[in-house]
Amino acid sequence: MKDSSLVVIGARESRLSIKQTNEVIELLKRNFPDCDFQYKPIKTTGDIYKNDLMLSLGRGMFVNEIQSELMNGNIDIAVHSAKDLTVEIPEDLIIGAYTERLDARDVLISSLNKEIENLPQGAIVGTSSPRRKVQLKNKYSNINILPIRGNVETRIEKIKTEEYDAVVLAAAGLIRLGLENIISQYISIENCIPDVGQGTLAIQCRKDNSTIIKMLDSINHKKTNILVRTERAFVHYIGGGCVTPIAAYASMQQGGIKLSAMGTDYNVEKIFRTNINGLNNTPEEIGYEAANNLFKLGAFSFL
Repeated sequence: MKDSSLVVIGARESRLSIKQTNEVIELLKRNFPDCDFQYKPIKTTGDIYKNDLMLSLGRGMFVNEIQSELMNGNIDIAVHSAKDLTVEIPEDLIIGAYTERLDARDVLISSLNKEIENLPQGAIVGTSSPRRKVQLKNKYSNINILPIRGNVETRIEKIKTEEYDAVVLAAAGLIRLGLENIISQYISIENCIPDVGQGTLAIQCRKDNSTIIKMLDSINHKKTNILVRTERAFVHYIGGGCVTPIAAYASMQQGGIKLSAMGTDYNVEKIFRTNINGLNNTPEEIGYEAANNLFKLGAFSFL
């Protein structure tokens, strides 16, 4: 019989994921010092098929196996990068908490330590994110973008060992790993809107586990929760199965919420952007309004 004071937390087994899990454990320990929190590493599809293109593996490639372990009762809590979560989650699970968001921007790491606009003509920049690719190619004509896979450290190493002149990564991951010193440029939100939930951790549990739900509620960062709900509402309205690049970033602005969102046409030839402002207590409505605006502009016309 499982010790009632033991709480098993499942997450990916990368160095970054371990850092993220320890971050959550430290938050929980402050409020529940008598509990024993145990980390269980879980290998996901995205970890197994490291050389496959991300689009071929599907949006849930870093979370599906972890969610299965949670539904089967093998773990009590699941820790994810919020940007990896699909919009639709299994009905037996809930997102019990979000951690405080770190810097949500994308960053450039270049071998020459130059900003992206100062890279030489034809410089090869590595990213497997369609969202990053379409926005950066639209803004900077001097770069060629090639897919790149691997964990954070592997992708950084490829600047030295392969043909890449630079890579684009999430700032939050580098901050958590203590690698801010190698960042060449923080790319502005205006030039590259981040992924939904980027910079925060989403913590899941089973819907019927009231004890864990109360635990997670005690560490839920209320401001981040509102902002990510806004972003996820945007994607939910479009449809979780949308395969073209989309992006959304919500921030607090003078007592309200500002949502910046981006979408494309089917051929990914045109980019459409919108900015929506609304009240703090209407995050879902703001997300839906942003999606509607993009539909009216011509984005997602194939849906």
